[in-house]
Amino acid sequence: MEILFEDKISKLPDDLILNILSFLLTVDVVPTCLLSKRWKNIWHLVSTLSLSDDRMPNFKNFCNYVDNCLEHRKRGMANDNSVLIKSFKLQIMDFDPRNNAPYIDKWLDFVVENKINELYICLNPEEVEDEDDDDYGELLYYCLPQTMLLNARNITVLDLHGIEILDNATNYRINFPSLKSLKMENFRMHNAVLFNFVLGCPLLERLILIEYINSGDNLCLVSSRLKYMKLKGANKVQLLQIKAENIEYLEIVDVPFDGGEFSLGKNIPKGNFHSYTIENKVTELNLDLKPGKGKNYDSYYYYNSTQLNRFDDFGIELGYSFSFPSLKSLSLEDIGLADNVKNDVLSKSFMDCPSLEELLLTSCHNLSTTHHPLLVKNPTLKFMKITFDVSLQVEAINLESLELCWACLGKINLSSCKAIRNLSLSYCEWDTTTQSSFEDLISNLPLLEDLI
Repeated sequence: MEILFEDKISKLPDDLILNILSFLLTVDVVPTCLLSKRWKNIWHLVSTLSLSDDRMPNFKNFCNYVDNCLEHRKRGMANDNSVLIKSFKLQIMDFDPRNNAPYIDKWLDFVVENKINELYICLNPEEVEDEDDDDYGELLYYCLPQTMLLNARNITVLDLHGIEILDNATNYRINFPSLKSLKMENFRMHNAVLFNFVLGCPLLERLILIEYINSGDNLCLVSSRLKYMKLKGANKVQLLQIKAENIEYLEIVDVPFDGGEFSLGKNIPKGNFHSYTIENKVTELNLDLKPGKGKNYDSYYYYNSTQLNRFDDFGIELGYSFSFPSLKSLSLEDIGLADNVKNDVLSKSFMDCPSLEELLLTSCHNLSTTHHPLLVKNPTLKFMKITFDVSLQVEAINLESLELCWACLGKINLSSCKAIRNLSLSYCEWDTTTQSSFEDLISNLPLLEDLI
């Protein structure tokens, strides 16, 4: 019996084939096109150039290959105006900017001249190992040329790894009028240059900064259209300022600073004070703050967020109450009260979150006294977890599940929580100075089903 194998791949439409080829390294595209006669001349139509020295350890050979490739694509675009390159990706594993930067400069000129939309550059900064070199032990970064900073008008996506921008970039206007997404990782520049960079991107919606080797006292980022921002890993700054009135997601991790001014809503706060103003459009906020050594955060306030549904905070002191009408989950870790501030501030905040369903308090301090317990009053609260010793009065008629860890049970009043079904106690003890007993506590929970 003869078995016939049908060539179904060759029958795929050109658009689908081009899309598949765009995910390959350019060095693999041409050999792949030889699999079918119909594909023989299709390689020059692929909209992505993906170039890597991973298989070419000799940098000179790699440069010759890239030059030839770009020359072929340039001739192809000259003969057919419909042939466009939309994405340019460059990865160099071992890069010495002192000797090889002119090659990158030339290739970036190609990107600008041909109005390419997406640019991805991944370079590994090289450490100077020659002990006789004045730069011994220093990391050498590729410096993004001024022509790119001024003339890349068509770039919409920019992803840079292992670059730097010189301080003199503050003397001219960086111009990326079409840029919507900017990601920079393991990069070096002055804070004033970064401020100028972001300011020159009027359409920027997504900003990711990772392993930022920065210099300068203050870091200020201002963007009117920014919706997503992630800042992870940077040198210490005295003042961190973020003004983004349309932000929807903000994540700050491992960024030490002495003071912060965050305005994430329509109203920009005035005055020189330490505050976070979270308003209007924020739906998710994750702050892992690293306060400057010896600094006390005593004037933070949070108010009037209409769409926030989850809030996590760590390591600050509250001086004002907050109000989040749509907040459903609140987690406070290592929270304290500023001097001369009563815990009524925090109690009022719980009441001013009318949609709150989940509350977690961990390792907090200075929140209560024997004569002035912390009041948690909220009719929508369903789950609560307390992981520290605190005098607590809970008035939550819909609370169904309660977890207590390292708590002194005699200091906790649950008389108004008749709906509790699940109670978990870990490393808890009873305050022998109170007249109530553990049996009294349990007897006031008529719906209790699980006690762990």
